Amino acid sequence: MGSAAPGENYLNHEKGLKSWLTTLDHKRIGVMYMITVLVFFAMGGFAAIMLRTELAAPGPGVLGE
Repeated sequence: MGSAAPGENYLNHEKGLKSWLTTLDHKRIGVMYMITVLVFFAMGGFAAIMLRTELAAPGPGVLGE
């Protein structure tokens, strides 16, 4: 029965973008899910800040006329 090399885990088992995007490992999928959630949360926060900046004063604002 084979065993994994010492120091090898789900984060560094196979390296490369392709191995991450085509994985079926539930731990890697969870990590990718959390990264996606954080990215979209940051994008939503940035959009909210831009909208509040636009509405802060009358007239043309940050986003255009």
